[in-house]
Amino acid sequence: MVPPVSNKNVTHPGVLVVRSPVEPADWTWVERAQRGEPAALDWLVRAHWDRVQRLIVRMFGPRQDLEDLVQTTFLETLRALPNFRRESSLATFVSGIAVRVVMRARRPSKVVRGSSSLEVRGELPAQEPLADAALERQEALRRVQTILERVSLPKRMAFMLWAVEGMPVEQVAEAMQASVAATRSRIFYAQKAIKAGAARDPYLRRWLDGGEGS
Repeated sequence: MVPPVSNKNVTHPGVLVVRSPVEPADWTWVERAQRGEPAALDWLVRAHWDRVQRLIVRMFGPRQDLEDLVQTTFLETLRALPNFRRESSLATFVSGIAVRVVMRARRPSKVVRGSSSLEVRGELPAQEPLADAALERQEALRRVQTILERVSLPKRMAFMLWAVEGMPVEQVAEAMQASVAATRSRIFYAQKAIKAGAARDPYLRRWLDGGEGS
């Protein structure tokens, strides 16, 4: 089942965890970027561009202004970089800025059809057919996303940061500039919506229970 919200790091259901492992930041490059060195700034953008793009799509859906939102995130990241300290990871720092950009951009936008906002990426070469397990996982993710589109944006964002990006509740709260209690409540209600949806969807229920989606 979907795990209860905890202040500790938790093991998330495999069906929801689609991120790649995050390697420790190269602090030499971070420090060079903080000094404004062009090569280091380029490294920062290239290292985090795809993840920020996926994060915004997961929270907001595939929008026509996606590229603008990603670029705004990095412009604000570069401006804020001198204030970055190592209390949190660079990924969390950048994610927090992406969250604030998304929250400001809640205006309606045309959605790009035919693209899943929880598409599994980078697991297999693009030219090879997806294995059955990957196809089933992607279908489960699509169904989860459909459910989450019916909850409020703050709840959806908190859940995505916690369950998909793997951020501890405290870091999600920091990124969203909310209290830990409010963040836990948002994640709880998103989980509740998923569980209610799964009750009407045997395929998804089997995935969340750890079974197979066939």
